[in-house]
Amino acid sequence: MAALSEQELTRIKLALSEQVGAEASVAELRSEGDIVFAVVGLPSCEGVLLDRRNGEVEILRSALSLENYAWAAQHGFHLHKPNRLVITKVRDYNGAVSVLRAAFDSRLIRGALLDLEKLPVHVDLDWPQSALVIEQLRHSDAFDYEVPPLREDENPGPPPPAPSPKPRTP
Repeated sequence: MAALSEQELTRIKLALSEQVGAEASVAELRSEGDIVFAVVGLPSCEGVLLDRRNGEVEILRSALSLENYAWAAQHGFHLHKPNRLVITKVRDYNGAVSVLRAAFDSRLIRGALLDLEKLPVHVDLDWPQSALVIEQLRHSDAFDYEVPPLREDENPGPPPPAPSPKPRTP
C-alpha cells in the first residue's frame, strides 16, 4: 500500500476535527485498492475512509466493522446515506430472503420478493437498513445487484408506514 500523502493526512485530520471534535493520530493504515482506512483510537469512531477515486473522506462511526465499511465502499454503497439496492438476478430465493430479513419485517419482504421473477427489483434502504443488509450481503451470493449513484434530488428510504385502519363504529 502506498503511504498517505501529506495532503491526504491533512484531509483526514481535518475531517476528524470537524466531524468528531477531536484530534487523533492514525494508529494504522489499511488499504483495499483505492480505498484507504485510517484506524484511529477514538470511542464511537472506527476510523476514517479515504476514497482515492474521488478524494472523499468519510468518518466511520461504529455501525460496521472496518472490513464491512471497506466492502461496502468497494461495492458502491453510499456510507451513512440511504441506498437503492437493485436486484438484477436471483440465484437462491431463500438466501435472498435471509439477506433482506436483516433489515425488513418478513411481511414486507414477502411483498417485495413475490415479484422476484419480474426483475429488476428496487429495494430502498435508509442508512441503518443499509448497514444491516451490508453485514449479510457481504457473505452471500444469493443474488446479483447494483447500487446506482443517487441524484441530489433522490432520497430513497423505506416507504412511510401505512395509515392505521380507522376503528369501526357500531
